[in-house]
Amino acid sequence: MILIWRSADHNHGPVDYYLISATAGDRSPAGLLVEEFVLCDDYTAAGIDGAEWVAEIGAWSASAELSRAIRADTALRSGSCR
Repeated sequence: MILIWRSADHNHGPVDYYLISATAGDRSPAGLLVEEFVLCDDYTAAGIDGAEWVAEIGAWSASAELSRAIRADTALRSGSCR
């Protein structure tokens, strides 16, 4: 999994989205991950709601597994997306 672009790097509001490529160097999105932080009254994060769209399937689905995988990948967390 390779992140092509992430909205958090460009300050586009309360929803973050990630364009995802299957292989390095491929700029064609294989999928899209959309996330929104669930905030408490004091604006601390209580969780993340999200969905992923996979081009291969052409449908939206739950994204908990993909969200965890992105956060567990050290290279992606370091901001090295393309």
